[in-house]
Amino acid sequence: MNTGQSVDSKEERFKGKEYSVIVIGPPHVGKSSVIQKYVYHSLPRRKFPTQGVELYPKLDYHEPTNTNIKLYIWDISGHDKYREIVIPYFRKSHACILVCNIDVPNCMEEMEPWLEKVKKYCGPRCVCALVGYSKGNRQVEQTEAINWAIDRGFLYFETNAEWDSYLKRGCEVGVNILFLKLVDEVMQKHGKSKLKRQNSISLRGGIPATSSRIGKCYFC
Repeated sequence: MNTGQSVDSKEERFKGKEYSVIVIGPPHVGKSSVIQKYVYHSLPRRKFPTQGVELYPKLDYHEPTNTNIKLYIWDISGHDKYREIVIPYFRKSHACILVCNIDVPNCMEEMEPWLEKVKKYCGPRCVCALVGYSKGNRQVEQTEAINWAIDRGFLYFETNAEWDSYLKRGCEVGVNILFLKLVDEVMQKHGKSKLKRQNSISLRGGIPATSSRIGKCYFC
């Protein structure tokens, strides 16, 4: 197992909220690109596939609640040979990002095995989001992806590591906005945020799982 960065057990105790986020999906869909753009503020430093699991700790700030946060972002390999060793990371996660390549026509079918893993191993309070990754040649209609997410209780976003990190355009968001919105959902679900759901639009996006606006983005 490789790690993007190591966690020093002797470091001073972090004063804030700590959350574990897993990023999953088939190989070569953009998982590592999303993570590395958020953590390093630049395009991915490497092109080779993730081997096993890689950890990327990230400090950030949740402005609405004036809270420092530390994310332990786990880049989970999409290769079947690692399917057994990654199970513990599902069980301890506060949030799960399922990435699909919407430039591929049948990508939604490829999500089903990953959905089964989420249902089996993630806890009931894990916040899940489907993230459509596109390089500009989309083959999956946005409505199809949105409805897939809502039907399964997922949020929905679309992103690309080359976009501005703070882009907010309907379901299309930059990677910083993606993670901050996810954190907002986690804090809501774990009782750490005093924000009312309808007042947190500045950090939220995608589609709430309980939304009746089927087929529409949160900002639409």
